[in-house]
Amino acid sequence: MLEAGVFQLLSTNAALQALIADRVFFVKMPAKETLLPAVVFQIITTRTVYSATGPSGFRFVHVQFDSYAEAYSDAVAISRLLRTALAAFVGPLPDGTLIHGSIVMNEMDMPYEPGTSGYVFRRLLEIEFQQIDN
Repeated sequence: MLEAGVFQLLSTNAALQALIADRVFFVKMPAKETLLPAVVFQIITTRTVYSATGPSGFRFVHVQFDSYAEAYSDAVAISRLLRTALAAFVGPLPDGTLIHGSIVMNEMDMPYEPGTSGYVFRRLLEIEFQQIDN
């Protein structure tokens, strides 16, 4: 499953872990007391390629990665590490999900958000993964 494979890949990336430790979350951060910096990712859209005989099994999956940090430079650094690890990724993810290609679709700063100790910075990175359903 793409989500599990991406989670495992990010959780074992030494450079990323040096900045965020084990703070990689799917869909939302668990609680307001979560330490920063952190990464939250979620599937935004999934599109299946169809032929005259129906669905081909080939899918485009857009995944959004949000990097949260108390310092803007940390949010940018985390997003760059994510882009380095995931852009142009081809091959199996740690859970065995085979990725045929991945490209950066969008990268941008988001408005800062209220946090437990003031405001936090958020950087968005959207990557399209190309895979065949198993």
